[in-house]
Amino acid sequence: MEQLSSYMKLLYSALLNVYSEVEKELAKENESFRINYSITAMKKLVRSYFEEAKWYHGNKVPTMEEYVKNGSQTSNTPCLATFLRHGK
Repeated sequence: MEQLSSYMKLLYSALLNVYSEVEKELAKENESFRINYSITAMKKLVRSYFEEAKWYHGNKVPTMEEYVKNGSQTSNTPCLATFLRHGK
């Protein structure tokens, strides 16, 4: 976190607080394990956004295969799927 700029530190800290609060709520239902899946999905999402930023700033047009592979993460579907609970 020390390597982040000040505005990113603020956002990162807020995100960690959200995960902490959600984990507390899920613990009441014995489902706090779900947070680890959510954090992993969020990391993949951010890495995919970073890949798109590198393409943009490097004036690179990705191949269709690269674009689709990366887009499967940036569609947010994997990240959102970790938040949804069947039957709730």
